[in-house]
Amino acid sequence: MKTSRISRDTPKYARALSSTTATTPAATRNNERGGRKPAKAVSPPMPVKLKPQPPDPSPIKRESNSGDTDTDSPLSSVPPSPKLTILSKKRKRAAPTTAVNAAAIPPPTEPPPQWRELYDCAKEIRAETEAPVDTMGCNRLAERWRSPKDQRFQTLIALMLSPQTRDTATAAVMHTLQTTPLLQPAGLTLSSLLTLAPENLISLIRPVGFHTTKAHNILAVCQILTTQYDSDIPSTISDLMSLPGVGPKIAHLCLTAAWGRTEGIGVDVHVHRISNLWGWTGKRGTKGPEDTRKVLQGWLPKELWAEINGVLVGLGQTICLPRGRRCGVCKAAERGLCPSALAGPRTKSKAGKSDPDQADEELTATIKDEKTKFEKDLSEDEKPAVPDIEDLLRPVKMVKAARKLRSRVP
Repeated sequence: MKTSRISRDTPKYARALSSTTATTPAATRNNERGGRKPAKAVSPPMPVKLKPQPPDPSPIKRESNSGDTDTDSPLSSVPPSPKLTILSKKRKRAAPTTAVNAAAIPPPTEPPPQWRELYDCAKEIRAETEAPVDTMGCNRLAERWRSPKDQRFQTLIALMLSPQTRDTATAAVMHTLQTTPLLQPAGLTLSSLLTLAPENLISLIRPVGFHTTKAHNILAVCQILTTQYDSDIPSTISDLMSLPGVGPKIAHLCLTAAWGRTEGIGVDVHVHRISNLWGWTGKRGTKGPEDTRKVLQGWLPKELWAEINGVLVGLGQTICLPRGRRCGVCKAAERGLCPSALAGPRTKSKAGKSDPDQADEELTATIKDEKTKFEKDLSEDEKPAVPDIEDLLRPVKMVKAARKLRSRVP
């Protein structure tokens, strides 16, 4: 078989180039067998010449552990890295606007105009009308024949039950705790509550709002009073507010009712709402009872701190209601003292004329209904903690009846 000259001379060329190329012996043998041309030698990369940068005229200062700066180190002549320079450039935040923040406005220290006339008018209204707080307020629910320590404890319990609850429901639950056989023969005392199971306490105070949370808070407070306060309630605002379920309102009201000292105003929803309606909290008003308390204590005379809660709460329960304010029978609206008085006629009689006597009769009937409901709650027997078996089986019977009807449908 004849071969070309190129194929015969290929091994010679491969051996001649083996000394100058960087190919491996295996690659050389493959080239000899296959007759392929050897790969060209890879030349080393050309060195890149970097242009030297001028040194930074300001040397880098390095702080030592002692707080002194060191400029004699070799790093002082090294120019800063361009990457570090880029990272160090941060976007500056925009300067804060000069808009007035409502929370930064200081509370008014000057008394509102005609506040004394408006307050005296409210006291006049309260003297003529009886409110639930007058007979069923938390400061009147403790048993007066007990020791002062037990009376203070019952006052604290009543105040802890009162949030988000009507005075009638709070009074009924307090009466239940004072007369329930589960706490006899001692009655409602600190030691007797410690022996009560949590589920039993939850069942006893069920008519109040958030009864489960309040039951656990009451039992926790009993433990704290026993271990830290010699089975008595604290006598300072800070210690009272450290108890579970006790806020500023309960602390100030408890200090006034239990210890006879007033260091602040007890502000609830009625005091907060009426103070804003009267403009006593500034032009913008306040957002919560705690803000209202701070504003009122800034200008209201201290001798009125103890009584203002009862005055405004009673007014809010009878005349200045949360819904459907009765401005037509309010003397403050008649005299032009209330800046938020609703413009409208009084309660009209059947003849179509305004009849203030009829409005008073409606108010008396409302209070009478509240008292009747309260007495009815006291006369009712305690409901059993375990539900009736018929009540438990009623949903099961309804499901079975629905299945029967569904099976009959073709």
